[in-house]
Amino acid sequence: MLNSGADPNYAIEDPFTNDKKEYVIATSPLMRAARLDLNVLKLLIKHGADPHKKLGERQLALLGEAIGASKFDIIDYLIDDIGLDVNQPMRVRKNDSLFIQDYIKKFMNYQEGSEGDKNKQKLIEKLERLGVDFKNYDYKL
Repeated sequence: MLNSGADPNYAIEDPFTNDKKEYVIATSPLMRAARLDLNVLKLLIKHGADPHKKLGERQLALLGEAIGASKFDIIDYLIDDIGLDVNQPMRVRKNDSLFIQDYIKKFMNYQEGSEGDKNKQKLIEKLERLGVDFKNYDYKL
């Protein structure tokens, strides 16, 4: 579809309820790919999808999708190769914003010593080197 001219930046900017009374969330092919597959994500970016674009009034961030799905290969790619700003909000709420620390605490719960826990600790170390504060952060989730 991309080779035939499909828009890689197509997005549903804001959630809505359709005619069938189904709730449709803000999303895009890039957001979905960030939860599923690194190769698809790279393909979309290669065809012009903007990884820096945030969706809707809540300003949903691509990196938040990858963290929510615990896709460490995608997280590393977005930070190391794309250079997404890890200090920007993952989501804006009415009274505050959620940051990467909130997402990691909420979505990356692994048994101590497991492979997931080891990957999480490596990610936290990388983020701390990039200036993300996990010790003095006021967690919201």
